[in-house]
Amino acid sequence: MKYLWLLFFIVCACAPKTGLHQTADVPALWAQLTPPVSHSEQVLAHFSLHIQGEQQTGRMVGQLWGYPSSVMRLDLTASSGGLVAVIRESDNVWTAYLPSQNKAYHDYEAQKGWSYFHIPVPFNVRQVSNLFIGNLGEILYNEYSKASTIAHQWTRLEFALGDVAFLEMSPTLDVLVFKGRSGWVLTCENPYSLEEFTGKQLYAKYTFVSVAGEKAILRLKSLELGSNWDVADLDLHLPDNVQWMRILHQ
Repeated sequence: MKYLWLLFFIVCACAPKTGLHQTADVPALWAQLTPPVSHSEQVLAHFSLHIQGEQQTGRMVGQLWGYPSSVMRLDLTASSGGLVAVIRESDNVWTAYLPSQNKAYHDYEAQKGWSYFHIPVPFNVRQVSNLFIGNLGEILYNEYSKASTIAHQWTRLEFALGDVAFLEMSPTLDVLVFKGRSGWVLTCENPYSLEEFTGKQLYAKYTFVSVAGEKAILRLKSLELGSNWDVADLDLHLPDNVQWMRILHQ
């Protein structure tokens, strides 16, 4: 019997250490990354956006504000100071106004909103706002199908459904890497915390890379809770002579 205990001790001593992210820890990590959603929560964020691609290269700054669970506004400004576009996104309608052209576009596929401006971000405006406030539930499917420990004690969550194929997390959650089912990659870095968003995992830098190698680097400059806006405050007030344009789908 004593030899069995000795063998048990040797096996346990030699077993590899899995670090913070053992499989048993995954439910707690999942709960941390997908906190309960408050439908009344409002957010105001300012960010810079660097784009590197064949169709567009340059820098813009943005203001994103509204209700992450329902209606959001996004105002994009060129580095030179000119307003590029104002965008309103609800559950099922994306509307964009280009002041320099006095043209407006609307679409029932909000996911197309960023790609219209040749910005390689695979999410809609509301999903990006949820990224900012640490709610990954709006991006990931409602449950992972498999959890495992990979190199350097990182944890991988795999998803059988949804746009994200898997999510990889560093042991201290200082880096998250999403791999899209279609081939895009999102890396979240530079974690920080804010008293207004206690208990949420926040990041200041987001790097999107498309299948074609185009890149969008988004750096968050400020993030705060909203100011009791009404939904009507998020409306686009367009000129009477605005020209409405149709978006053709391929």
